[in-house]
Amino acid sequence: MKLLRVIAAAVILAASLSLAVTPQQVRADTYTSQPDGTAGLDTLMQSDNPTTNYGTNTILNIGEHNAATSTNRSLLKFDLSSIPNNAIINSATLSLWQSAEDSNDAETLRVYRSLRAWVESQATWNVFSTGNNWGSAGGYGGSDSDTAQLASREFSATEANGEKQFVFEASGLAALQSFVNGSANNGFLLKADNELNDLYHFRSSDWTTAAERPKLVIDYTVPTDTPTPTATDTPTDTPTASNTPTDTATPTATFTPSNTPTPGVYTYLLSSGQTFIIEPEIRFGEIVQGGMLVALLLVFLVYVIYRVIEKWA
Repeated sequence: MKLLRVIAAAVILAASLSLAVTPQQVRADTYTSQPDGTAGLDTLMQSDNPTTNYGTNTILNIGEHNAATSTNRSLLKFDLSSIPNNAIINSATLSLWQSAEDSNDAETLRVYRSLRAWVESQATWNVFSTGNNWGSAGGYGGSDSDTAQLASREFSATEANGEKQFVFEASGLAALQSFVNGSANNGFLLKADNELNDLYHFRSSDWTTAAERPKLVIDYTVPTDTPTPTATDTPTDTPTASNTPTDTATPTATFTPSNTPTPGVYTYLLSSGQTFIIEPEIRFGEIVQGGMLVALLLVFLVYVIYRVIEKWA
């Protein structure tokens, strides 16, 4: 009877563990922001008007005018605080609406990460905020911005007006991921490659038509649960006969999720040293099957221990 009770306890323990551990679930979501002039943060900077702020301008310029000596760059920032800080960024696209072009040459426009806490109502070609100069006028390079692009798009010399999309590359997704995870979000600097006869005009967040304002779309996923089950069962049988050994089986299993860099994949360590790796693709039946294997191993182990005790009693 003692042996049967111990075996039954082991089977129940293993079954409960197999049913308690479920695959890590993730929730897909999309961030879309196309703010107006009140919520939007963007401004242009012009080399020929180095102390003028254009924070309320309805146009963002990028490039150099083909009929004048005027280099233009623009600053743009989105509030990402609504994205959970444990979200995994999968893709992102910045959309700008081209309203005109003053270019004689084909050109590539690029998006860079700004490193300065610029102020929309104060930033100019010379300063990123009142009393604080850019390291280099115009805010590109050095301590002002990264020089590795986050996204880019090629424009022709006669680019048609309309919406233009900048798809973020791996470096861009990494920058967005860092913003979501808590790094300083100073937005983006938009710049043309050559800045010679390659000026393009885009709508800003102050433009009256909402659908033509700058827009950022980010697709991301968020883990919806982090299971940390702990199962402990302590069956005890103590007979009154002094010459009968006391069997006390105390199987204890503790699962501890590790910090794994792979999204949606969780590793669990059994106190015995056994490791379980769980991915979203794992089916319930496969988990039960694994649990039953553990049950059989526990039954065998308990039986061996019982036989040894019985032999030497």
